[in-house]
Amino acid sequence: MRLSSSRATALTHRPQQDFPLWDKAGTRPSLDLQFADRRDLVDATTGSNLVDFTRASSGTYVGSDGLIKTATTNLLTYSEEFDNAAWAKAYLTEVVTPNTAITPNGLLVADQVASQTGSTAEFGVGQFTSVTANQAYTFSVFAKAATSNYVYVRSYGGTSGNFYTVIVDLSNGAVTNSGTGSSTTNASYSVVAYPDGWYRIACTATHSTVGHVGIIGPAPSATAEIGPLFGQLAYAGDSGLSIHLWGAQLEQSTTVGEYVKTTSTINSAPRFNHNPTTGESLGLLVEESRTNLLTYSEDFSNAAWDATSSATKVSATGVDDPAGRTTASTWRNDGTTYTDGGIRRTVSGTSGLTYTYSAWIRRRTGTGNISMVVGQNVSFDVTSQVTSEWNRISVTNTADAITRGYIFIETPGDEIDIWGAQLEAGSFPTSYIPTTSSTVTRAADVASISGSNFSSWYRQDEGTVFSSYQLPAGSAANTSSRHLFDSSDGTTNNRFSIRGIGLASISDQITVRSGASTVAQFSTNGTSVGTASRSIAAVYRLDDYAAVATGSTSVVADTSGALPVGVNQTNIGGAVNGAEYLTGTIRRLTYWPQRLPNEVLQTITQ
Repeated sequence: MRLSSSRATALTHRPQQDFPLWDKAGTRPSLDLQFADRRDLVDATTGSNLVDFTRASSGTYVGSDGLIKTATTNLLTYSEEFDNAAWAKAYLTEVVTPNTAITPNGLLVADQVASQTGSTAEFGVGQFTSVTANQAYTFSVFAKAATSNYVYVRSYGGTSGNFYTVIVDLSNGAVTNSGTGSSTTNASYSVVAYPDGWYRIACTATHSTVGHVGIIGPAPSATAEIGPLFGQLAYAGDSGLSIHLWGAQLEQSTTVGEYVKTTSTINSAPRFNHNPTTGESLGLLVEESRTNLLTYSEDFSNAAWDATSSATKVSATGVDDPAGRTTASTWRNDGTTYTDGGIRRTVSGTSGLTYTYSAWIRRRTGTGNISMVVGQNVSFDVTSQVTSEWNRISVTNTADAITRGYIFIETPGDEIDIWGAQLEAGSFPTSYIPTTSSTVTRAADVASISGSNFSSWYRQDEGTVFSSYQLPAGSAANTSSRHLFDSSDGTTNNRFSIRGIGLASISDQITVRSGASTVAQFSTNGTSVGTASRSIAAVYRLDDYAAVATGSTSVVADTSGALPVGVNQTNIGGAVNGAEYLTGTIRRLTYWPQRLPNEVLQTITQ
């Protein structure tokens, strides 16, 4: 049984207040999520993290340096619940007592792991995870001394030669012993001190196996056995040793990343996107689920990629790429015609469905035309977008049963560099989804606030919501509505929602439902600004709904409508029913527990 908390706090508080917006409003908000400025989920008003965020897959984003980054993904489940069955107990001798210590983020949810009195078997807790063989993974955990000052942390590949173990003295953070199996490479450790005696301990290792077991337990001594067994051997007088544990993580990386909490599924960190050219912070990236239908998205020398002619030449990978690595390829038209310079893929598609084909392309030599084909063999001239710098170029079209993704180097002798190909169902490109031998699906981003984290700032009878956001390039033609803010009773029966509309001729929209009936619905009269940053402010009160958006000359209002009943949560960047994702970035989301005057709405949005 887990204890709940009324408010989760971040590991590191970074108090920051945007007084200009507060001054414009004339009052302090009860919630202020400054995603672009802070690059975190911490509320600037309270200094607490009130947002629950999940994405059950990895995801990429653009960093402040313009490079493509991969968000930290925790491959373990129940990362804070060592009493859960997901964590095996060595020989069933471990006793796990939940909620025994305050964690580094200020909550009473750390567990105590102890060997049973009189135990003579091995002891420790561990979790098995399927992994890719011969890839580096980092296993980490937060640990604190209880009756034992020593903890061991083991990255175990399941066979005698596949292990890496460190023993840490929790009184000072010193590593007192370590050992590596003969089949393990790339072994290293790190120990970082946190307040109140906590240490985050990480083991990085590469095993030759497809399974990984992360094991943690109290060590009987500074120099206890570090071999490949499940847990430390029990020695005389060692019964009852215990330590406090919290926040276990396994990630495919050579370094330890930010901690990401999990429950029943894996989870990935929120992504804070940037303009790839200027480095400007754009805020929290919230996207719908998409699948990259192309395998070997970075390996164009693989047989999955087909040249239209034997005169099309591709170098082996090894060219610098938009992720700061060397996995791009160079292609050249060594023929005499347009079709001699083609790079192509075909996959099974759905006739009549819209697909978007994208790739990063950079001109290496020549000045001739470059074209791309997607869907029903429709060719798009993208020459003007191909420069000597990396640019992500995309084309969109409907498909027949065979969906095509072609790139043509039309002039013999010309060369291009290419990286990160993606073919996805949709009318615009989303963040890059890397693939190897199989297609990959990126799960939807889900950000919400509920329970006491919600009731602490939300007012049922009146309030004002402000948001600034941005849609991705190419999405203005999408008529689907995108939710920025959706407060509800957990259903669509009672809700106050703000939606950004992708269609160029329609502005943002407010929808109010009470008792399963739509009681108010209207669009702002702000000018459409395409994919530029825009702001909207909306208010609710009985028989009093109004909104104004960037470019508006006046406030649009509806003076008739009941209030939603039993509102108890807010979804950010998506709807309560798990649909209508923004698929864009939210710079800021701010809430005042009162109905601000119309002139104030005009001021804060312009």
